[in-house]
Amino acid sequence: MKKIKDTEYLYLSANIRAQETRMVGTQALHKMVSASSAEEAYKTVTDAGIGADYDYRDFESALTQELASTYERLEKSSPNPEMFKIFRYKYDGHNLKTLIKAHASGASAEGLLIPLGTVDEKTLRTGLRDGDFGALEPVLAQAAIKARDSLAKVNDPQMVDVIIDRAVLECMSAQAKQYKSKFLTRLVDANIDIANIRSFIRIKRIGQDLHFLKEVLAQGGSIPVDRYFDLFLKSFDDFFDMLDTTPYGPALSGAYEAIRSKGTLSNFEKLCDNFMVGVLKESRFIPFGIEPVLSYLVAKENEAQAIRIVMASKIAGVAPDKITERLRETYA
Repeated sequence: MKKIKDTEYLYLSANIRAQETRMVGTQALHKMVSASSAEEAYKTVTDAGIGADYDYRDFESALTQELASTYERLEKSSPNPEMFKIFRYKYDGHNLKTLIKAHASGASAEGLLIPLGTVDEKTLRTGLRDGDFGALEPVLAQAAIKARDSLAKVNDPQMVDVIIDRAVLECMSAQAKQYKSKFLTRLVDANIDIANIRSFIRIKRIGQDLHFLKEVLAQGGSIPVDRYFDLFLKSFDDFFDMLDTTPYGPALSGAYEAIRSKGTLSNFEKLCDNFMVGVLKESRFIPFGIEPVLSYLVAKENEAQAIRIVMASKIAGVAPDKITERLRETYA
């Protein structure tokens, strides 16, 4: 286990605190929402130092470039650059799912891949062709082969998502355990717990069976998967009673009634996302160390997602009040 020394992050933490003041936060997002056009909304993004060289219609490329620069900057300045791979695995997962499905259907994956993973597109394509994903972390490499073979056998694209998504979470958990950091562990555990809670509720609501749940849930969170299995055939109230003994109950209880009555899950999804932002905010009063560094990285990813929601909605002509409903709490 690698011990992380807070003092090694003095300079990087100070730099990040300065960078945080330029992030697109709640106030700026609402300014974007109320802008007269998508082009006008994009000016708020460029004012924050993002995508000045891109046209507003190419905001996706601007956001990808901003995240790539963020990862590169943090990795170069950190005494533990390998740690950031933990947060890149989800992009490997996205790219694997996209390539495996495209290969099986004969479709093109051009423009659909995200160049932020631990392994580049060419290596993944070669791995798919040769059946050897050895360049990936072993958990992901094994999942890639399993997902490819599963799709060829049963032609169910959903199982590709299930296999890869679970592997990404379990890979994050395994790698996080290599570092002696309570905050990193909490952040990764919360990612897994929230993903498992979401899956449990969706699967139970649509009436899929326990076998499918066991395929979906990832090991490694703070809530053992056996607790979900034990509660699956019981009522939602029993599940909520269990959640109320964890940090997730108070945060998600506002959605309990909608879940019971099979109402919309939009508020539940928002509360889940807001919980994760709350975890990041726990580092606000820590002056230096890995905590502000990791919080900044995840906050930048959340910032990109929020900008993406607003820009895509503005271009599509969605009403401002509808856009606002989709926005989550922000770190900035």
